[in-house]
Amino acid sequence: MLPKWEGRGAYRGMFMHSSRYTTAAPYIGKRVLVVGAGNSGTEIATDLAENGAGFVAISIRTPPPIVPRDPFGMPVQRTGILLSFLPSAISDRLGRLTARIVLGDLTRHGLQAPKWFPFSARRVPVIDVGFVKALKQRRVKVRPALGGLNATGAVFEGGSAESFDAIIAATGFRPGLNELLETDDVLDDSGEPIALSGEPTSRPGMFFMGYTHSLRGHLFEANLASRKLARHVERYLQHTV
Repeated sequence: MLPKWEGRGAYRGMFMHSSRYTTAAPYIGKRVLVVGAGNSGTEIATDLAENGAGFVAISIRTPPPIVPRDPFGMPVQRTGILLSFLPSAISDRLGRLTARIVLGDLTRHGLQAPKWFPFSARRVPVIDVGFVKALKQRRVKVRPALGGLNATGAVFEGGSAESFDAIIAATGFRPGLNELLETDDVLDDSGEPIALSGEPTSRPGMFFMGYTHSLRGHLFEANLASRKLARHVERYLQHTV
């Protein structure tokens, strides 16, 4: 996977993509902006707030759904497996109810209501590992979507500006497969495999594993896909040897 958005423009402070973040130590006492509220962004913001950063803000363009890691003592991946058998609208409704009971009303703390929901959008939500607590304690402040950078910090949509010593871009990744393969007829418009994980592609002998967006947990999906892959590879070898 290759990181998205590494350009710093005119900004003169510390700047990096989340893929290069390892520890909060370089940011002790500093004002830090995290751009992007996916799992990486919220975890980094929490780590910074808990380990000495002077001020932490997170810039959010599209508010995500946030779910508890262990709702009612059950791992969220197991909950995802159970809810995956229901219609997506019902699963989303139950998920929202669970999050509201366990995490409370986060709009009171500056986080807008989510703009999408996991099962209908088929996207992994933010799994809370301390972010909600930091948000409620005001150790992480919410900021609007980033509009651009100036020499000293960020310019947010709406025109407000704020100075930061460091900016961490938790803006996601792109597959980068088109830079590895000599053919692109096995990839979709976003650069991800067209075929499902472990299934044959239009190129005999070419398979993909791990490119799965699942609410049931990647280890669960890898277990199923690896069994399919083994069968398909066996059939392929039987016809080519």
